Amino acid sequence: DWSRRWGEYLVEGKMPAVFPGVGLPALQFLHQNRSILLHGHEPLDTDSTPTLEGEAWLMHHNYLQVEGAANLHLVPPAGALLSIGFAKIKGGAGGLARLVAVCPPAWP
Repeated sequence: DWSRRWGEYLVEGKMPAVFPGVGLPALQFLHQNRSILLHGHEPLDTDSTPTLEGEAWLMHHNYLQVEGAANLHLVPPAGALLSIGFAKIKGGAGGLARLVAVCPPAWP
């Protein structure tokens, strides 16, 4: 639910003391052992290491990532189909795109 806290990211020009991220071993496991092609998350960056090692690894191995996804708390933990639309070119920075989750009928 980090998208609900984006306003706290730059309080007084500082990042929060706790900033979520995905460790490099977890990224490697998911991509190499579970065969995922795309990594997505709510925080505005993959990791907060000084060298951005997770993000660098993704890009150097030709994997896609979605950063800054919002409202993931509304999507079920399993069973949804995620559709990624065309990037919003006009006025966009970094290739903004719209994500749509098609959820199972029983999901609230």
